Amino acid sequence: MARKFTSWDDYVYPGTKVLRNIRNIRDGSELEAFESVVTVVRIDEALVSLSTETYDFDFMKSVHRWIFQDVYEWAGESRVGPPFPSLMVKGGPDVSAGPGVDPGDTDTGHTYESDVALESTADRAYRLITDHQNLVGLEFDPFLTDLAEAWSEVNFVHAFREGNTRSQFVFFKLLAADAGYELDMTKFATGAELREEFNKARFFALKHNSSWMKTVLSEAVQPLPRDDGTRALQLPDEPPRPGSQPRLGDRGIPKNRGRFTDRRRGESSTSL
Repeated sequence: MARKFTSWDDYVYPGTKVLRNIRNIRDGSELEAFESVVTVVRIDEALVSLSTETYDFDFMKSVHRWIFQDVYEWAGESRVGPPFPSLMVKGGPDVSAGPGVDPGDTDTGHTYESDVALESTADRAYRLITDHQNLVGLEFDPFLTDLAEAWSEVNFVHAFREGNTRSQFVFFKLLAADAGYELDMTKFATGAELREEFNKARFFALKHNSSWMKTVLSEAVQPLPRDDGTRALQLPDEPPRPGSQPRLGDRGIPKNRGRFTDRRRGESSTSL
């Protein structure tokens, strides 16, 4: 990491909330517009250019670096700060109406891992994937359960100063494809009905469990067709409902890798 990014305040220009950037753009709205344009192109490139045999933290860093290489010097590097014992906090939607939550719980401050514990927590989070064959070989419902749990844990890490959500979508779309499933990112575009539910479900998982995430993802994930036109894995009759905390289940032998048609194209990432 560049030397000037050694504290939380180093990420912004002095006296502002504008993130330091390669173009030296000092206006927040202008930076947001520039970032939006260039990252759309990089996301589409990443979906057809990046691949891995191991969906670990290093690969997530590679995804982030690819997407934000034109914008931030620290692209692909773990964040520094906020200074311990402070935690990274984001305001978010009221998730008190979520499944199994006390209706009186209306706290909208959502916390992520501290930078001190970030690397060790990331190691545990990504092992939910790497220790279990990258989730390959699972039927639809177990795949959704494990995808939702892994995504929720990775989101808690929130490894980067900016760009976590976009990096997560690319990472998990590629992972799903290698496991034989299509993750339709257009379902989460700005203005899409499922986007708000997805945001709520992620915040819900920070404080409770990944059951809501599983329900949301069931609306955007489906088995990919094989090259012969059949589907390798079957959808259940009904989507899963929010319930108790999902647990990682038994894995089958990975039979699906490399047996699917072109799996990474098909939708624009414009509004993520």
